[in-house]
Amino acid sequence: MGPTHRRVEATGLLQTGQSMTVDVLKVPHHGSENNIADTKHLDRVVAKDYIFCGDGFSGNPELDVIDLMVKHRMKAAGRFKFWFNSSEAVLDDEDKAAHMRAVEAKVVRHATRSGGRMSFKFLRQAVASACDGGPRERPSLHTVLHH
Repeated sequence: MGPTHRRVEATGLLQTGQSMTVDVLKVPHHGSENNIADTKHLDRVVAKDYIFCGDGFSGNPELDVIDLMVKHRMKAAGRFKFWFNSSEAVLDDEDKAAHMRAVEAKVVRHATRSGGRMSFKFLRQAVASACDGGPRERPSLHTVLHH
């Protein structure tokens, strides 16, 4: 996330030292802590909706990243929502499912403690293939957000 605000600054949309609010922020690199190099970005670019595209592979989204994002987002006013394109319900791999259970438990705790400011949504069921109605498969984030 560190370089993101510098790229936005280069466009002229975000001036050095200023902050901005956006409707949607896709959390980079599946919520890996290796990509949260500059936590100032979390205070400078504030979103109403945050999209996490990790499914437990390599431990993403990482629990520490969720903690960090909630901590920084709670500094700003207003309600916000975390969207996840996965959950244990749509995963066949037990390690990934176990990680997503831990993610969901953490998110529920944060939402409960947020005083009604934080909400969340996890993908709960797979959808049939749009091509042939064949076997059920995990949808892409595009499918989840556009249907």
